[in-house]
Amino acid sequence: MILASDRPLRELRIELLQKCTLACVHCSAESSPAASRSLNHELVVRILREGKALGLQSVVYTGGEPLIELNLASYLAEARTMGIRTTIFTAGYLQEQSCANKIAELARAGLQQVNVSLYSTDPNVNALITRKPESLRHSQNALKSAVQNQLETEVHFVPMAPNIEHLEGVAAWAEVNGVSTLSILKYVPQGRGRVARDILAPAPTDERRLRDRIERIIVKHHKLKIHVGPSFGFLGLSQATPCESGFSTLSIRSDGMVFPCDAFKGIVDSQFLNNGSVRLDIAKHSLDEIWRSCPYLCAVRDFINEHTEPGRTRCADGCVSQIIYQSAS
Repeated sequence: MILASDRPLRELRIELLQKCTLACVHCSAESSPAASRSLNHELVVRILREGKALGLQSVVYTGGEPLIELNLASYLAEARTMGIRTTIFTAGYLQEQSCANKIAELARAGLQQVNVSLYSTDPNVNALITRKPESLRHSQNALKSAVQNQLETEVHFVPMAPNIEHLEGVAAWAEVNGVSTLSILKYVPQGRGRVARDILAPAPTDERRLRDRIERIIVKHHKLKIHVGPSFGFLGLSQATPCESGFSTLSIRSDGMVFPCDAFKGIVDSQFLNNGSVRLDIAKHSLDEIWRSCPYLCAVRDFINEHTEPGRTRCADGCVSQIIYQSAS
């Protein structure tokens, strides 16, 4: 069993609430306007303070839609007092002036970065995925507001069957509008994404051609920083980043359960739980206890290390969570 006592916790993703103004067809959190699950204020503040003691440098507030979380400004201010970098992951689907005012308010509270998913620059294709008309305009305006407030901005693009041909258009829009980074992340068949897998999963040939698209974007849009998720390591791109899930990062779901990363949140059962390992609830255990000795996290770390050859980047041959999804399907 591998402990994490010699590893600092660098990044924490906190799913503040499950409620969202959208109900995207692939949403791994199964968020929707009707969802009600959330973390309370006292717990979130405790998580931040315990995270700082473990070396926490960055926190990403997600949802659901974090912009509708009433305590968000308080969480940003709390993190700022501790010197923790803050990011929100939003769809920006609020009334336009409300969204612009909200982002300006959050910038004053200590927000440093805004991440938004764009699926296409075609409003109809974007709405096909978000299931809300006008969602593209709202998301683009949220990014523009963040740029105007001098915040770091990042567009997330998930290549799926309906939108994989639209990557270049999203990259061009992002560069023209002053977005800092474009992250290309692999579709994960969990939550609602599992139900719609036959419709959303890109064909293997399309994924292989994705390498050419990314390389063209790197050359053509040189002002845009390109980040390729570790799950795309099989493409052999130098921009693919190593996976640190469970080694320097954790993800906390809005019911208090803790995971190595967001991609593990939809795994109901797996080999990591069949051996008697259990997940720990942050409401019942300290973050220090979970980080250092959670049986489930230790089992995941052991598995990753056992399947990594000496001198190679962890998970260079594929994301562990993706392997589990594929073997279960």
